Amino acid sequence: MLAVNARYRLQSLQRCLELLPGARKQIEKDMAEAADRLWAELQKPGKTVAVIDMAWLLPKDGLLDRLKARGATVSEPPQLAAAQAETADDAKD
Repeated sequence: MLAVNARYRLQSLQRCLELLPGARKQIEKDMAEAADRLWAELQKPGKTVAVIDMAWLLPKDGLLDRLKARGATVSEPPQLAAAQAETADDAKD
């Protein structure tokens, strides 16, 4: 997860682009619309599968933060927790 976070951290170019007039407002609008659409789909019965760029999910106030704020439960797959525990055990040896 650390490697994924590092990969999807805002790049210098993105930070510069956000300084353009109206850019931040447009990004906020797009993020809010995406969160609304995803939340609406999650409210429907059954399973929901979404393919979303990690750059929209991981940033502070990104889609994951917005969904958590609405009450969504976000967790990691059990296989990831098991792999992390195994790696920690190997490091002890």
